[in-house]
Amino acid sequence: MATMGQSSRKEGEQSAIAARNFSLPTEERVRAIAAGPPAHVRRLRAIEDLEAGIVRVLAQRYAEAHALRIDADAFARSRAPLRAVERLADLIGRHNRWYPIEANLPMHPRTGELLDRSGLPWRPLAPRDLEQLLACAKAAADRDASDGD
Repeated sequence: MATMGQSSRKEGEQSAIAARNFSLPTEERVRAIAAGPPAHVRRLRAIEDLEAGIVRVLAQRYAEAHALRIDADAFARSRAPLRAVERLADLIGRHNRWYPIEANLPMHPRTGELLDRSGLPWRPLAPRDLEQLLACAKAAADRDASDGD
């Protein structure tokens, strides 16, 4: 019989079940399923989805401008989804404010710095501004245009 940290598999045998050194009681599993992902995970997903959506819309604006043969930068900037950009900034600000608490990040005993899951010092998400999003969208539009050629 295997003890904690040991596997009952013989040398060279493979298994789809990964070895682990913990177990969750049934009531904790049910609670996790019922509660769903933690707030910081849902918020991070919302940030990623919203940023991708903004870049996709801006890339479409660049493509429209190229088709109309007008200044693409000015066209995309004038038709940028500014409310979505503001919402993105708000989500990033809330994520940076609450993530350390929600994720229960440990603190380095000597420096007092919060440590991320990797053990490195935690750094807040960098805010995204319209210029960065326009640059990403322009690169995506250029890639799409070169793929279509």
